[in-house]
Parts: sequence; C-alpha cells; structure tokens
Amino acid sequence: MSKPNIITIDRDKKFSESALWEFQRSYFDREGIDAWVKDVPHYVTSNPFLANCYAQMTVRLVQDWVRKYPESKAHPFYIMELGTGSGQLSYYILKKIRELKKQLHLADIHICYLMTDFTESNLKFWDKHPALHQFVEQKMLDFAIFDMEKSKEIILKKSGVKISENSIVNPLIVYANYIFDSITNDAFTIKDQQIYASLVSLSTEASNMKHGKPVSMQQVKPTYTTAEVRENYYDNPVFNEIIHEYKHLLKDSNILFPIAGLRTIVNLKKLCNDRMFLVSSDKGYSIPAELENLGHPYIDFHGSFSLMVNFHAIAQYFEKTGGTALIQSPRPGIKTNVFYSGLNLAELPEFALSIHEHVMRLSPGDYFVLHRNIRDNFPQVPIESLVGHMAFTHWDPHIYRKITKQVCEQIVKADKEVVDYFAQCMPNMADNFYYMPQAYDVLFDIGLFFHTIRHYNEAIPYYEKSKHFFGERFDLIYNLAICQYNIGQVKEALAGFRYSLTFKPDSEETMKFIEYIENTEGDNLL
Repeated sequence: MSKPNIITIDRDKKFSESALWEFQRSYFDREGIDAWVKDVPHYVTSNPFLANCYAQMTVRLVQDWVRKYPESKAHPFYIMELGTGSGQLSYYILKKIRELKKQLHLADIHICYLMTDFTESNLKFWDKHPALHQFVEQKMLDFAIFDMEKSKEIILKKSGVKISENSIVNPLIVYANYIFDSITNDAFTIKDQQIYASLVSLSTEASNMKHGKPVSMQQVKPTYTTAEVRENYYDNPVFNEIIHEYKHLLKDSNILFPIAGLRTIVNLKKLCNDRMFLVSSDKGYSIPAELENLGHPYIDFHGSFSLMVNFHAIAQYFEKTGGTALIQSPRPGIKTNVFYSGLNLAELPEFALSIHEHVMRLSPGDYFVLHRNIRDNFPQVPIESLVGHMAFTHWDPHIYRKITKQVCEQIVKADKEVVDYFAQCMPNMADNFYYMPQAYDVLFDIGLFFHTIRHYNEAIPYYEKSKHFFGERFDLIYNLAICQYNIGQVKEALAGFRYSLTFKPDSEETMKFIEYIENTEGDNLL
C-alpha cells in the first residue's frame, strides 16, 4: 500500500502567523449564522442563567456609577459584546436589563447594547430577527462591524454614531464569551528558565486539499519547533514583560498567549478613557498552577477550532496597567473572570456585591456542574424537582427540551400547586424562545403541556406560534384540532382533522375523530 501524499501548508511559522487563523476567519465569513447552527458550540455561554449573571453585574455597575456621578446620565452606557455570533445571549441579556431597569427605577438611564462581529452576514441576520426588533425600536440595541484583529473604531449601524478614541464618557462594559479562544494566539515554550517561541508547521494529505485550503481542519496535523525570543518580541512593553516573567513563573510548559485578545483590550481602553469592565466566560487557565506542565496547544476542531484561553496573561495585563483582575477560584467547568480599569470597587458597593454573587459564589460554571448532575438522572427525577430545576435555569427552553416527556407523564398526577406553578411560568419559557435555523420547537412543547393538563384555550396560541415559526405538520395540526374541539370550535376542529390527513393519510385515529364529529355534531356543522 502506497504512502499518502503529504502536503505542507505551513513550515515553522509563529503560531500567530500560521494559516490556521486565515482558515478560521474564512470559515466564519463563509458560514455566517450557519456556523452556530451546524458546528460551533455556544449553548454554555448563550443561556438565561449566564445572561442573568451578566445583566445583574452590568445594571449594578450602572446604578452605582450614576449614584456617584449623577451627570453621567447625560451620556449612554455602552455594552459591547465581542464576537456576538447568533445573538441569543444578547437577547437574553437585553430582556433582563430591561426588567432590572424597570424594577430599580432606572428608566431615565440610557443603556445601549452593541452586538458586534466581523462578518456582515451576521449583522443582516440580527437586523431581520423578530425578537430583536423591539430593542432596536427602544434604542437599547445597535449593531456594528468590529474586527477584533483590525478595527480601531466602531460605527453603529442604526444610529450612525461613530465611536473613536476617548469618545465613550461612561465606563465601557465588554462581554467576551467563547471569543478569546478563537482569535489569534501566540505559543511559547518554557524550559530551564528560558522562553522560546513555538513555531508551528501544518501538514495534511493531498486528498484533503481543495483550492489551496484544507477540506477538513480535523485532518490538519500541527508539529512544533522552537526559536529564541528576543527581549522586545512585541511592540508593547507590557506584553514583553508578561511573557518574560513566565521564564521564572513556570518550570516546564507550553503556553498560549492571547495576543489578539490583548490588542483588542488595548484598543477598547482607548475608546473609553481607560474606564472598562470586561467579563469573559470561556474554557481556559487562570492561575500559574494550571499553566504548568502543559503540552503544545491542543486545537479543538468543531467546524472552526478553539483553544484554551490564558486568562492569567489577561489578568497580568490589567494589573500591570493599573487595573484589577478578579479571578474565579479554581473549580470544574467553564471559567468566568472579571477585569476592570478606572473603577474603584470600594466606591461601587452594589457592583462589588454583584460580582461576588454571580462570579465568585455561584458562577455559570457552578450552574452547569449542578445541572449536569440532575440532567444525568432526569428519568428518575420527580416533578417537584423538575419544576425547581426549571426555575433554577431561568426557564431555559434548551433544558425543557430534555424533560418535556417526563413533565407530561408526571404532570397529570402532580399536586395542584406544582401544576399551577408550571402553568404560571410557561410564558417565561416561551419568552426565552429565540429562533434560529434548525431551532428546537419548544413552542409546540409548551402547547403540549397545556394540552396535557386540559387547558386547551392556553395550548392553542402556542400551537399557532409553533406553526408560524416551524410550519405545518401532522402532530401539530392534529393536536390543534383536538384543542379546538374541546373548546367547542367544532367546525374548525373538523377542518383541522381533515387537513391533518394530507400529512398522514393513513391515520386511523384521525379518521375516527372525523367520523365521530360528523355523526354526533351534524347540526353544529351546518
């Protein structure tokens, strides 16, 4: 058997200059919103629980800042989400911020959320999304092209406002989830109190190449060599200071350095007079002990690819430039870390408490550890615990998808208090529905819940919404007809049963319903 023909894509390149990053940008530019539909994991940082954490910290910062500086109400507070992607997290946060503003009587404070990405196709998707229109109309939301690798300023699509150096008056609030792991990094090797640049070579079989690019990134093989690192490796002296300190901080390891992320932070700090609050949730390393004895970078391919984030380096940059890093204590799962500059937490007590509550005490990572434990036992979980878990998730449709069968099986025998609480909170879950191509139809499941407890009037609107977003199908039309019959809409029910046969002509149950209605409701059909 002949050996495969191996093609060298790159040879001995700085990790930040390898073709990997060109392939990464090309993937997201080509796929647009479909990247999040098909391949890119995003649920962990696009859920109502995490959104609540971020919104709580944000509104408490705004509240404290306005209390200390009343004149700040004359200027907007900008929230900037980097690499927004699908927009699902934006939607959840916007809903929560609007709710908190109302509860805390902050209606006269202008908070403007900026959804940003480098691909125009994503902006077009957001601009047409029905769930986001309300926030655009309320001046709470705007969109912008922002290339973290290149952009120095921001031009808002809706308002036309241009944000450039020193133009943001109030602290800039930045969300960076699953983004520092996906933009340009450098790689270094530390050994014997010396630091070396890790140079990468990329190769793959010739059969995996098309038009000069790999067809499957999973089949690209990286190999590494090392090169000396000069004293002034970067044009930023703080970056150089950080990387050279690793010679003494670590004994034997290979680390990533989030160069594009750090340069983005430098640029954003210029826009806001160095007053910034950055919160980031991602997979990564936060303390030196986690950085010790690491191998060469593990590249996690999933359509695009991602790496582990060196949060320690980001923390060092903030601290060396007069800011502060609040690093989540080591624990399993995703990490949420907070960085800020130009802010004094001693003067912002509500904000400080919110960080403690939503990052240090019970973080998004803790939430997922607890959720996974109950998820693995869903079939044995009683209905009283399922409803409690749904409340814990802030009525997350993604979670309900996994328990809808158990809920419908158990709800018919549940205590009235449980049934009533579930029914009362179902609209909250419907309000968390965010349409994407190939989205799960939780609207049908909500209709089915009300159908199961014989609240037919309440089931019908959710079945209708399901039809609007996901189209007609047998089970939907059939269930809708049953509900119509039970509330006395006999003609509509008969028409629905007949129509459902166009999707499933051999449905004996449907034909029996039609025959029964025709035989017993003859006078009502005239």
